[in-house]
Amino acid sequence: MVAISQLHYIVLGAKDLDAWEHFATTGIGLGVSERTDTHLHLRSDRWLSRVQIVKSDNEDMHALGWSVIAESELDALVERLTADNRAFEDLRGAEIRALRKAMRVVRFSDDDGIVHEVAWGLEVSDRTPFVSTVAIDGF
Repeated sequence: MVAISQLHYIVLGAKDLDAWEHFATTGIGLGVSERTDTHLHLRSDRWLSRVQIVKSDNEDMHALGWSVIAESELDALVERLTADNRAFEDLRGAEIRALRKAMRVVRFSDDDGIVHEVAWGLEVSDRTPFVSTVAIDGF
């Protein structure tokens, strides 16, 4: 059994990254950890990328990103997907580190067509505390 620890990130498509950045920072108080012409990585805590916005004509959810604590959990997931004859991608290297801020990601679709990514080795910030510009203190 694969021990997924949490829903770690969500990937959304958007035509207008500027509008999303404005909404995310001034509307709901997320912080920008990285911005390129094609990607917007948003913080809500110590992790660098809880919400990822990708430039796309398909304005919809592109993927749900789950995390595991150990790489051996990804190995177990690959074994399970292989045994179930389910198509998947096992992504490693600089490109996935840049896109998902992770060392390794296993990507597959469920029976409803929803893309799931299970990630290991997710990057945290440089220890800079997250402070929302719109949040109030306390609860």
